[in-house]
Formats: sequence, C-alpha cells, structure tokens
Amino acid sequence: MERVNFKELKTKGRAVLKTNYRLYVGIVLISAFLGVEYASNLELTKLGNGYWNKINTFVNSFGGKGAPDNSRGVFASMLTALKRSSIFDIIGQSIGSMFKADDTKVMIGILVSAILALGFYFLVQSVYKVPMRRIFLEGRVYEKTDIRRLLFLNACGKYFKVAVSLIYCEIILTLWWLTIIGGIYKSFQYNMVPYILAENPDIGGKKAIQMSKEMMKGHVFELFKLEFSFIGWAIVGVLTWGLSDIFYVSPYRMATFTEYYVKLREEYINQKKPDYELLNDTYLYEKASKDVLNETYSDVVSIAQLEPVEIKYKNKFAKFMGENFGISVSKNQNELEFEQYEFKKRGIMYTEDCMRAESYPQRLCSIQYEEYFKPVSLLYIRHYSINSLILLFFCLSFVGWAWEVALHLVEDGVFVNRGTMWGPWLPIYGFGCVFILTLLYRFRKKPLLEFVSAIILCGVLEYFAHYYLEITNNGTRWWDYTGYVLNLHGRICAEGLLVFGVGGMAFVYFLAPMLDNVFRKVNKKVLIPITVALCIVFAGDFIYSSEHPNGGKGITDYDEVIKREVQGK
Repeated sequence: MERVNFKELKTKGRAVLKTNYRLYVGIVLISAFLGVEYASNLELTKLGNGYWNKINTFVNSFGGKGAPDNSRGVFASMLTALKRSSIFDIIGQSIGSMFKADDTKVMIGILVSAILALGFYFLVQSVYKVPMRRIFLEGRVYEKTDIRRLLFLNACGKYFKVAVSLIYCEIILTLWWLTIIGGIYKSFQYNMVPYILAENPDIGGKKAIQMSKEMMKGHVFELFKLEFSFIGWAIVGVLTWGLSDIFYVSPYRMATFTEYYVKLREEYINQKKPDYELLNDTYLYEKASKDVLNETYSDVVSIAQLEPVEIKYKNKFAKFMGENFGISVSKNQNELEFEQYEFKKRGIMYTEDCMRAESYPQRLCSIQYEEYFKPVSLLYIRHYSINSLILLFFCLSFVGWAWEVALHLVEDGVFVNRGTMWGPWLPIYGFGCVFILTLLYRFRKKPLLEFVSAIILCGVLEYFAHYYLEITNNGTRWWDYTGYVLNLHGRICAEGLLVFGVGGMAFVYFLAPMLDNVFRKVNKKVLIPITVALCIVFAGDFIYSSEHPNGGKGITDYDEVIKREVQGK
C-alpha cells in the first residue's frame, strides 16, 4: 500500500480548480442548494453576543425590525440544514407531524408530502453526487468540460439504474448508522461509491460497495486525515461568513478528493483487485491520440458547412418581441428551422471539441451514449409563444404554492393555503420565472451574466411586491426575512436571491424548454381554451383577493413566528 502525498493532491486540485473555476463553483453551489453536499457553505455562522455581535450590528441595521441575531434561514444554522438533507429527518419529522394532525385529510397530505420528499431525496439529491463527480473527473483532463455533463446519466440511459444503486447503498449505510460507530466507519469505506458509479454507471450498488471497501483497505484513517487537513479552511470559512467556502474551499476540496480517488483507482487496477476491469473508462483519465480521435470523429461536419438560418419576421413588432424578449408573436416554420439550426450548431461545436481533445470523447466510452443531447432538454435558444408563457406562469405558480404547502404539512402537520390569493398558485414564482425567461433573453447565451441578472431581477421583483402588499394591507407581511443574514428590511435576503438565481437558471436552460415541447404538442383548439379559462379564474381570484386577501396562521403571523424562533434559539 502506497502512502498518498496530501501536498501533491492539493497542488493538483488547485491547478484543476484554476482551469475550471466558474464551472466548479457553479456545480458545488447547485449541490449545496439541493442539500446534497456542502449545504453548510450556504449558512453564514450564527453571530451571537460579544465580539461577533459588534460585527453583526452593521448587517442587522438593514434588517428592518431587527432580530437580536441572524438566527433564521438556511444560512443561520449548519446542523439544521444538514439535518434537512437527512433521510432520518424526512421520516422523523413526517411521523411527528402526522401525530400532531387531527384530520385524516391533513394526515394524507403529510404522507403524500413525505413520499414526495423521499422521492426528491433518492431521485435528485442522492443521484446528483454521481454527475457532480463525473464533471470533476472530466475537468482534470479536458479544458472544455460543460455543465450540461450533469445530464450524462440521462445521455447514457443509466439514470434510474444509478438511482437504484444509490438507494441500496443508502439503505445499507442507514442500517450501519444505527450503531453510530459503524455508520462513521462505513461512511469512510463507502466514500468512493459515487466516483465508481461516475466512471461506470453499469456497476450495481452491491458491487460498487464491495469495490469501494476494497479500494479503501488501509486508507480509511488516511481519508480521515485528509478530511481533517482542511480544518484550517473551516476556520477561515467562519471568519469570512462562509464566503470563502462558497467561492473557493468547497470546489478546491472536491477537486482534491477527486485526485485522491484517482490515486486509489490506479492502485486498485495495478494490484488487479476484484472487478478492476470494470474501471475501464480509459479516456476519462488521459487524452486519446490525435490519430484515434481523427478516425473516431471523421464524419464530423464543420460549422462552416452548415447553412445559416435567420428568422424572417412578419412585421416590426414581431421582430422587436422576438429579438429582445424571445417571444413568438406568431409561430412559423422558419422559427422552428432556426431552433434546429442552433441545436445542430451546438452539437457540432461539442464534437469538434472532442475531436480536438478539448472535451471528453463520448464515442470512445465503453458505455453507449446518445451522440447529442435531445432538443427536449437542451434546446434553450428558442422563442416562446404567448400561450406557452401563460402556461409556464401557471405551472411555476402552482409548483411554488405546492412546495410551500408541503413544507408546512411536513414541518407543522397543518395545511396552510400559502399566499395572498385563494387559488392554488403563488404568482411571484410564476412572474419571476417568466420575467427571467423574457426580460433576460439577450443574456441567454452567457450563463454567468444570466445568473447575476436573474438575482438582481428577482431581488427587485420580490422587494417591491412585498412593499406593495405591505402598504396596501396595513403593514401585513406575507413573508418576512427578518433575522436572515444579509436581509434588506426583511423583504429580501441573500439566501433567497441565490435560490432564485440557481432556480432561474434551471428553469431557463432545462425546465422551460422541456415544458414548452410538451405544450407544442397540444392542439391549439385545446390549448387556447385552457389558457383563457386559467386567466379568467386567476383574474377573478386577483380581484376578490385585492379586497379580501388570504391570511392568518402560517400565512401572515410573522411577528409571532419570529418571536417563537428567536426564543427557541
């Protein structure tokens, strides 16, 4: 067994991070928001009395009502956030809420919410660990690793197989955690499972565990020491309110642990340990020769050979709406041809990068991939019809409402109809997403600019929506971020805006194109009456709610909520 040089690992990790900085920070942020890993990065340490309270005075001055400390929100408590991502917490809290519920319908609602939470845990949070590590592995070798590689499990058709494998691992590890010490030890032994599945998704959960255990033989305490070697950075994270974790330490740490896996994998193969031949993704660790790549991608068509397609607008108004907001006033065949051209152009750009050894060559992988990602998931350069935008608004308004209702069901065992209106919608979610999709259309080809702009746009929208509701309803608040770190008058906060930014990106580049493809398949004779009916019902609800807004316990009782939470701390 060869001793691993931590200094060498960290040096390589820093070098890789420097090359892929924006990408790595982005996928770690997504991981934290999903509650997968590094969730604690998004919680600025709770500032108490004494020295820290002096530093906190300036931040609290923006907090409107001013809680005695920043004790609320995901930023505020590391343990709480970590527990939210735990299967124990989902099950335990759901059972506790069901005992508190005194109505059968509410109990059913809690049960459904718990099932959805577990589904999200197993199908999203758990699985995300694998493509995340895949990107870090590819980024070691290739200069143009793309965030779209998060969909590599979909591209090779192994998403649900990996989900099942990870469910098996989670069950085994959960049983070990019942012994406490066994759980700690096994969590180190199973540490390499996501990396193994990232390299070969065809390996089942049972075999992945066996391989990880074999790989970790003689290295468990070494891994513990590597973890502990970042303790200094943890202190820096506290001193910088977690900002150093978000923008440097977490991606640096993941890059270092990726290098650690590569070392252990090399040792595993050299010693020909059980099933070593399954770790066979050669070009994940080294570039193919120029001759091999030229032969493999000999059929690649140059972008220069594509005949450009430009949209021919019927009038100046259609051109203005299309070019500035991505809105199709009247969908025509020419616009569809333009979308297909953009899709083919991006596919060719990717294969050209593969041929130049700048991106991972999927064709040389032992697992069969789709050549390009399907338009349904990644054709984000498109124009949206009015009907589609209306339906997207209602879809996201309903999702936002269902999310907040489910949270209250699981946490409090009580059904609460969230929002100012009486129908099953929270318009701020719908407006936020549609505004990002249209007002920021010109930034869509520049994801970083889109992300920053989405945060600013959502901040302005949320602040003035809150302000309007407050002044028109005698100071009543339907949400209150008082006590959250970096909040402005309790109307907006850094945590919420970052969530809107990440969620907006997911909506623009993934969810909206997929939903739009579904809407396009619906006959207009059916689609138009549905959109009209929804608008009429929504308008009626808006008019009624303007005079008789929805409120009460769990909706507008924020003074009592904040008081209870602060006292609870």
